Parts: sequence; C-alpha cells; structure tokens
Amino acid sequence: ETLQRDPYAVYARHVLKLRALEALDQVPGAAERGPVIHDVLDAYTREASAGPVADPVGRLVALGQEQFAPYWDDPTVRAVWWPRFLRIAAWFAVADDERRQSFATAHAERSGHLEFDTPAGRTFRLTTKADRIDVTSDGRAEILDYKTGSPPSNPQVLSGLAPQLPLEAAVLKAGGFPKIGADLAVSALVYAKLGGRDPAGKLIPVDPKNRTLDELVDQTLAGLKALIATYEDERRGYLSWAMPQYVGGRSNEYAHLARVKEWSTGQGSGE
Repeated sequence: ETLQRDPYAVYARHVLKLRALEALDQVPGAAERGPVIHDVLDAYTREASAGPVADPVGRLVALGQEQFAPYWDDPTVRAVWWPRFLRIAAWFAVADDERRQSFATAHAERSGHLEFDTPAGRTFRLTTKADRIDVTSDGRAEILDYKTGSPPSNPQVLSGLAPQLPLEAAVLKAGGFPKIGADLAVSALVYAKLGGRDPAGKLIPVDPKNRTLDELVDQTLAGLKALIATYEDERRGYLSWAMPQYVGGRSNEYAHLARVKEWSTGQGSGE
C-alpha cells in the first residue's frame, strides 16, 4: 500500500533504516489506541476459542483495563478512549457470539507469508498478519481486519490501493498461515469498524462487484508482483507522496527529508 502511495517512505524506512525519534511527553493518539484495542480483542478471541466465557462484556472490560493502564494518567484516555472502548466491548461481545454460531474455529492475530519469484530471479516474500480468520467446518474462511479509524473504501480495495485483505486472502489460499488448514475457500473479506460511537462497531464486507472474490484476490496479487518487478529496475526512483491524497500516518515522518513542503509550494532553492 505505502509503496504505491508514498514510495519514498518505504525507501527511508526499509532501505535507509531511518526511524523518527519519539517526542518527549508525547500525548497518546490514534497510533497507540489502535494496538491497545487490537490486543484486547486478540486476547479475548483466544480465550473464547479455548472455552465459553461466562461474562463476555465483563471479561473484555477487564482485559481493557490491563491494556489501558499505561495510558490512564492521560485525561483524554479517561474521558474519550475509555467510554468508546466500553461501547466497543459491548458490541464485540454480541458480534463475536453471533459469529461463533456460524464458524467452527476463530483464529486471532495469525502471521503468514507466501513467496514468489521475480523477473530478476530473486525470491520475494510477502508477510502479513491477519487480525482474525474464522473458518467453517466445511472449509470456508472469512478474514477480518479491525479498524479503529476509517476503513478503506470499497473502490480503493477493488483498485488495489488498499490491498491488505486481498493479499491476506492470497496467503491463506497458498496455505501460508501455519496451523490453519490448507485448501480453504475464502468466502468473505470483512472490515470491522470499531469507532466506539453510534454504532460502536460495524462489519463491512468487501464487495467484489463484477468479479468473484477469488478473481479480486488473484488480481491484487498480480498487481503486487508487477509493482515489485517495476522497482527491481535500479533506475527507478522512490517518489515522495506519489498519491498525496492518500498520504498520512508514517509517511509524514519522512516528509521533511523529501523536502515536501518546499517542492510542493515551489519555494525550493533550485538545488
């Protein structure tokens, strides 16, 4: 995704190995909130998969208290994050129970990979981590991705600009998730929007429109292979903010290195 939207961020982070220093007394933000909620849902899903949970909401709240503890001194956490989390917990307890009526197993936060050969003769390894994979007894699987912010739009997924879920499906189809059965049919790709507002959560399935889900997965993987092949050409540079309308998050850490403000406003020195 980043390689399409802001190639320079990939170059700075993974080739130059540059990392931004943490700000002193940094206030917790979305970057911290997302992992905290992910960790709670991951832990709960594992526990519920091991056996029935007597009080689902109560257990989710207890897990939340553990994960939120390092940030509890921040007033924003107590006034905003925690009330939203309580609403998410109530919604998730019901949603999880409903899903377990249809699926034989629920796999939380699983890492996987697949490899393919590039035109230059190299082996490229795609690694991924799925938030949740639910599998039926007859070999169908749904892959879920938790989003505490806004999930990608359906057109972004179909165009390949948001390839995460289709690529996770490609890894699953290739048997790339250890301890999850091979030869599974991917029946749905679903974003779980966890905003904590009204509604507190919502399941948003990807709609492949005029193609099958398998075709979407295969086309997305083919797009990745073509993109990697393009960057094997050593003459190709890593453009900064190639798609500025989609840039955000980690890409902004490297904007000053790429002198984005200067060249975007035409105020550079002409060097």
